[in-house]
Amino acid sequence: MSTAIKPHRIWSSPANVSVECQGKELGREMDATTRREMEKAKDCKRRRVYREQRRTERQQEIQTLTDELQKARRGEETNWPMQAWKLVALRELVARQSAEAHQKRLWEEIVI
Repeated sequence: MSTAIKPHRIWSSPANVSVECQGKELGREMDATTRREMEKAKDCKRRRVYREQRRTERQQEIQTLTDELQKARRGEETNWPMQAWKLVALRELVARQSAEAHQKRLWEEIVI
């Protein structure tokens, strides 16, 4: 067995090994930092999009409610169930008034 001297690699010296390890650790830290910054950016974008959607929904709701309020102030009926209720109430009122008038005529005939 010959004891030939193997060629030295530059990074295998003790001084360079620590520099190499520090570089890897720094790279890991930068990767973690970069990943965290990317996550922050994504979170920021997601929150911004969500806020914009909520703002749009609120504006649409405001517009809808404003339109309904204006219709109500003008006296326009906005929904059919309410109109149906009013029609039933009106029929009952007319029927009651008719019955009261009939009852009044009957009492007048009896008294005379």
